Amino acid sequence: MNILEQKLIYSTLHKVYKVVLQKALTNKSKSQCLVKVLQEFVDENDESEEFCNNESS
Repeated sequence: MNILEQKLIYSTLHKVYKVVLQKALTNKSKSQCLVKVLQEFVDENDESEEFCNNESS
């Protein structure tokens, strides 16, 4: 991925994450749900990464 692509993806992720974070902060259960989803993303193994790669194609 080149620098321009990285910047575009970062910008998109940043915009989406800001909205998601504001929504998650409206109550404790939404916050916990977001933490769980993000932790699962961090913890995923190579098999899950292959799934993500297939989804984007």
